[in-house]
Order: sequence, then C-alpha cells, then structure tokens
Amino acid sequence: MPAKDRAPYPLPVNPSAAQLYIPRIASQAAFATNSTPRWFAAATTAGTDVWFTVFAERPAQQRWEAVTTVLLNNQPPPKIALDGNGFATAMDANGLPTKPDALKAAVIDNYVTGGQQNAKKVLTPTPASQRQVKIHATAGKGYGDKARTTFAGVTSSDPTYALRTADGGTLVLFSHTHTQTDAVTRPGFGLIPTKRDQPSLGTTPRPVLQYTFLCANAATVAHGGGPAQLLDTSCARTDASGPRTRV
Repeated sequence: MPAKDRAPYPLPVNPSAAQLYIPRIASQAAFATNSTPRWFAAATTAGTDVWFTVFAERPAQQRWEAVTTVLLNNQPPPKIALDGNGFATAMDANGLPTKPDALKAAVIDNYVTGGQQNAKKVLTPTPASQRQVKIHATAGKGYGDKARTTFAGVTSSDPTYALRTADGGTLVLFSHTHTQTDAVTRPGFGLIPTKRDQPSLGTTPRPVLQYTFLCANAATVAHGGGPAQLLDTSCARTDASGPRTRV
C-alpha cells in the first residue's frame, strides 16, 4: 500500500502496554445461559484515546479472537474493580438495573428519533449520545428536498460483556446494528453511489440507497439504577445496497 494511503491509519495502540482485565472463571458463570465463551478485556492507549477490546475464546478453533472494540475518544475508561489477585469480576448484564436490550434500544433511538423516545428514559445526556442525535439531525441535509434520510434498528443477538467498576457500577460493552436509508422524494431524481460503493453498486443513479452499520458501544450503569451513561460508540459500515430502477 502506498505511503499516502497508510498515513491516515497509524498503528493505534501499543499492545505491550495494554491493561488487561481478566475475570475469574467463576465470575463468568453468570453468562452460561447466554452461551458466552470465556473472555477478557484489554485497554490500550493511543494519545488521549483508549481502545477497549474484548477477546473471547474460540475452543473449536483453539484460539482467542477480538470480538468487539470501542474507541473511547479523549477519555479514560471507568476504573475497573480488581480483587486482591488482580482479577476483574464479570457481571451478568441481564441482572443490571438497565438491561442490555434497553441500552441497545436507547442507542438505536438516538439515530431513529433523535433520542425522543427510549433514549430519554434510559440514557443521561453525554457527548457520545449527543453525537448520535446530531447524526439523526444532519444526515441527508445535503439532499435538500430531493431526498430524505431515515434510520432503523436491525434485530441482532450479539453477546453483551460487563465488568464491575471500582465505584460499584458496571461497564457494559454491547453491539447494535442499524440501517441508514436515503430515498428520493421526487420523480426523476436518482442517488449516485459514492466512489466507495461504486465497485459493488456501479454508477447508475438509484431511487434508494441503504447502508448497514454494525456498532460497538460502551456504557456505564450505576449500582443503584438511574440513567445509564453512554461513553462512546464505534461503527463500521458492513453493507450498501439499492435498486437500480428509478422512481
């Protein structure tokens, strides 16, 4: 790869300086009902950013894999509780005051309604949550009245990972999937796929373009309940599609 293409993607972390959070096997028994394999987390620093990654065991392949990564921009992760031997404690996320499904629905609501429904009940305002609301408010503005943009959640069953924090709360790492659909509102108009999508979609204008995003989220849930705090979200676009026929 040419140097000019590598420049925007520097090595983000120093693996040798990672802070590991390894739950005792006994504390992971709470996840048995979810068929979640053994796992541990690692926090690696790049400047003022922290990459928080979960690694899960794959017994059949006899290896460990990174299964979710959240970039915490300009903020440290919450302090994780460690016992006298340096082990962390895995928490049963389904036993928390705010369940994983509620967290997922609230995050998706930020995109779908700008946080006017589930998010109001579940999340306290944070910069991460406000960034999602801003995406809802600004996506598609460049189309004017020729097209509109809508968001929708996609059902998924990704595992949730949770660690006890030093203040008695819980750090929850969970994923969600959502779509962004851009659709023309006037006959005769079409949306031209971006250069990124042209290898798969071509250059033919389309009445609808739909993008799918898989996102990893980090949030904290207080021991006594109350609104959760969304720390950050890292999204990757996994699909782009759209019919060729014009409206």
